[in-house]
Amino acid sequence: MSGVVAVIPAFKVRSHIREVVANIGAEVDRIIVVDDRCPEESGEFIRDAISDIRLEVLFHSSNQGVGAAVMTGYRRALELDASIVVKIDGDGQMDPRYIPKLLHPLKEGSADYVKGNRFFSLDSARQIPLPRLLLNVCASCANRLITPYWHISDPANGFTAISTSTLRAISFARLDA
Repeated sequence: MSGVVAVIPAFKVRSHIREVVANIGAEVDRIIVVDDRCPEESGEFIRDAISDIRLEVLFHSSNQGVGAAVMTGYRRALELDASIVVKIDGDGQMDPRYIPKLLHPLKEGSADYVKGNRFFSLDSARQIPLPRLLLNVCASCANRLITPYWHISDPANGFTAISTSTLRAISFARLDA
């Protein structure tokens, strides 16, 4: 069993991914970077720049999009018999030092899936580029108006953790990556 596996889709993140991977703490047992045919060769760069025994880099032969890169990482985590999979972007908008907070509800058994919220603190919100921040604020407002999930902020945030028992229940074939 691999315990906690972090999955990082990589496309045009060369300037940030090294710091992201370097800040992933000991609570993560394996780190899977999926290079989605990145023109900056982010996967090769991180494989050469970081000598962390937890790191594994997978490569797509064609660009398939972030969803496909995440699913590739999820499949590999399931092959490794992970208990929890954390998804974190390689662009530096999500601070890996918050991974223990994401893991806590899963480890105590009070959740099967946990989603981060960059609006929780001003420091986190400042990490988001202004155009994306404005779009995320609008998406949060729309989410509150049209769904019963009014308590969820930052619906576009991809900083998540999922138990593999829940992940196994998802039919990847039915997902549109």
